[in-house]
Amino acid sequence: MSFIPFVNGTLDIGETCGTLYFEGGYHSIPDGCKDWGSSEESDARFPGDTLGRITVFYEDGDRDVYPLVQGYTMWYKNMWERDCAPFKNGGADARAVSYLKDALYLYGAYECREKCYFAVKPKNKKVVRITLEKAENKAGEPVFTGVHTSLPDGCGAEFFNMHTVAPGDVPEHVRNSLDALCRILYTYEEDFIDVPEYKLDENAPYVKFSGDDDAKIATGVFAENMKDLSTRVDGDGFLHTSYHLAPSWWYNGFGAWMEDFNSYYNDMYSRDGGRALMTLSAGGYNDAAERGVEFGNRQMMYFPENNVTFCGHKVRGHYTVVINKPMLYSEVLTGVGWPTQYTEEKFGKDHKNLGNHETDGHGLMMMANCNVYKRHADPEAWADAHYEELVEAAEWIIWCLDNPELSFSKDGLLYAESEAGMNDHTLYCNLACYLGLSGYARIAADAGRCDDAVKWKKYADGLYAAILSRLSDGQNWIKKKYGFFHDSAVTFCSDMFGFDPSLFPEELVKLSRNSFDADAEKTLSLKYDGSGGLGYNTSMITQNALLLDRSDEADRLVRRLTRMSYAPRLPEPYKVSEGFSYSQRTGALRRQGDLGNLVQLAEALKAYQIVCGVSDAAPGTLQIFPRLPKGWSVDVNGMSAAGGTLWMSTSYPRDGIQKIDLHVSGMRGVDKISFRAGPFTDGGKLVVNGTEVPGETETHGGMSWIKAELPYGSFEIS
Repeated sequence: MSFIPFVNGTLDIGETCGTLYFEGGYHSIPDGCKDWGSSEESDARFPGDTLGRITVFYEDGDRDVYPLVQGYTMWYKNMWERDCAPFKNGGADARAVSYLKDALYLYGAYECREKCYFAVKPKNKKVVRITLEKAENKAGEPVFTGVHTSLPDGCGAEFFNMHTVAPGDVPEHVRNSLDALCRILYTYEEDFIDVPEYKLDENAPYVKFSGDDDAKIATGVFAENMKDLSTRVDGDGFLHTSYHLAPSWWYNGFGAWMEDFNSYYNDMYSRDGGRALMTLSAGGYNDAAERGVEFGNRQMMYFPENNVTFCGHKVRGHYTVVINKPMLYSEVLTGVGWPTQYTEEKFGKDHKNLGNHETDGHGLMMMANCNVYKRHADPEAWADAHYEELVEAAEWIIWCLDNPELSFSKDGLLYAESEAGMNDHTLYCNLACYLGLSGYARIAADAGRCDDAVKWKKYADGLYAAILSRLSDGQNWIKKKYGFFHDSAVTFCSDMFGFDPSLFPEELVKLSRNSFDADAEKTLSLKYDGSGGLGYNTSMITQNALLLDRSDEADRLVRRLTRMSYAPRLPEPYKVSEGFSYSQRTGALRRQGDLGNLVQLAEALKAYQIVCGVSDAAPGTLQIFPRLPKGWSVDVNGMSAAGGTLWMSTSYPRDGIQKIDLHVSGMRGVDKISFRAGPFTDGGKLVVNGTEVPGETETHGGMSWIKAELPYGSFEIS
C-alpha cells in the first residue's frame, strides 16, 4: 500500500495510476450549521451542497475535477455519531436509508468510521499533481489527508466496484436520491400551497385564523402549541422546559433528529418559565400559571431558607438560571466554561454562594407573578399569602443596586451572568427587572404596604432612568446592548399593559419606533432568517412590528413565523422548534434544536396572541386590538379572559370597514371594552356588532386606525 499525503492542499504523483482512494470526507466544521441555525449560505451544509473540489492534473495539461458534495463524496460527523432518526435504530425510515446509501460514495461514512475513502479511476496517462480546494462560498474546508494508490487496509473492494466517483457533474441518480432525502427531512415553499384545514374541536375553546393557506397553518400552530403549553405545568407547578419525550434536532444538526431526547424535561429555566407563564396567563390559563409561579417562588426561597450568606450579607431570594437547581450555574456550569466574575480569587470561599445573576429570568418571573396576581379571583388574598416571596424578589434587586462592589451593578444598571447579558448590563435583563419591580410596587400599594410600595417604586424609577440614559443615545436604543437579538421594550410592556402602546411608558415607545428599521434591517433582508431561535429572533421582531403598527413588515413576519413553524412531513408538524436553518440554494427549511422548546414556543404563541388582539392586561379594560395580516380573519370561541368567557369574530378591513362581533360573559373587574380597527389608507369605519362606532383616529407610517371605548355591559350575555 502506498499513501501520499496532501501538503498545503497539494500532492505530487509523477506516474500513471490505477484506482486512487482519497482518505477523508468529513468537514472541518463537521455538522450541518453553526449552533442555533442560520440562513447564511456560508454557514449552511445541506445534502447536495458543494463544499469544494479535488482536481487531478495530467502531464499533457488535461485535468479531471471531482466535486466534494455533501451526501456524495462527503458526509456529516458530529450529528451522525448519534442514533438519529430517520436513519438509525427504531426511528429508521427505509426510504431515507435507501436514498442515502444510493447517494453516498464515501466508504465508511455511513458507519461513521474515523477514516473514510472515495475512489476514482484516473485516465491512463501520467498524473503530475492533485489539488484540494474549498468552496469559496462556504466557511471551513473539506478535510482530506491524502491519497492511497492501492486499496486501503480494512476496505472492501466490492463497495468501490459499485461506487467509483466519475469526474464532472454529480450523477443524476445521486442528485435524485439526495433530493428525495431532502424531501423527507425538510420543508419547501410548495408545502405552503393548498394546505389542509386544521381540524379544531368545535366543542372546545379555540382560535381559528382563516383567509389563505398561511392562516390555515397558523390555526394549527396556535392550537397545537397552546395545547402543549397548557399541559406543561405539573400539579405541583413544575414547568418543564422540554415536553415529555421531546425529540431534538440538535443545535448544529443537519435535519436528522434524536427521538425521545428530553433535552430539558427535568429543568425549569427562569427565563423560559417567566415568558411561558405570562403567555399561559394571557391565554386564559391563569390557574396553571399560578401553579407555575408558586413553584418558582418556593425554589427562589432556597437562599433565605438555607441562611446563605455572601461576604457577610444575607443572600435574598432570587431566581437563578434553572429555578429548580439554584446552584447549578455557580457549582456546575462555570466549571464547564460558562463565564463568571465570581472567582475564589475575588470573593474567597463565598464565591459560589449567589447562585448566579440570571437577571432577565428574575425580572420575567416577577412579571409573571404580576400577571397571575391581576387575573386572580382574589388578588388581595393571593398577594397576602405570597408577600414574603414578593419581598425577597424585590429586595434582591435593591441589594444588587445598593452593593455594586459585590453585585457588579454599574451606573444604576443590573449586571447579568445570563445568555441575555453575559457579564454585561443589557436592555433585556434590566427592563424585565424594572417592569417586575414596578409591578411589585403596585401590588404593595394595593395591599396597603405603603413603605414597601414607596421604596420599590423609587428603585424602579431609578432603574428606568438608568435604562434610558445608559442603554439609549436619547433617540435610539443602543443595539449592542439589547442582550438578545432585538429591542425588548414594547413587547415586554405588552405583558404588563396589554396591546395598546398608548398605555406604555412614552419614552420606551419613542425609542422603539426610532430603532425599528435598524433593528429589523438584517432579518428583513432575508427570505427566512434562521439565526437566533424562533422565539428570541423571529417571534420577538414579529411582536415588535405588530405592536409598533409596522403593518407591511408585520404581515411578512407573521407569515414567515407561521411557515417556519410548519413541517408537514416531520413528527409534530405544527410544533415550534427551538432553532431553524434555511438554504438559499434550494429553499429548504430545516428544524434545529429542541422541538417545542419552552421559551421559543411561548414567544411564538405570544405573537399570535397579538395578532388576535384580545387582552385583559390593562386594569378595568378588555382590549380588542386585532392586528391581522392582509386577507385574514379570526374567530375566537369561548376563550377565557378576566375570569369570564369571550366570543369574537373579525376580519382584516375591507372597503374601508372593519367589522368586529363580540360577546362576553362573567368577566371580573372589567368596566369598559377598548376597540381598535385598521389599518386604513384613506380613513375608515369601525362596526361593532352591526353598528358603526365613532372613535378617535391615530396615524402611524401613513396608515390610520380608529379607537373607541364602549361600556362592558353592552356586550354581556347570560
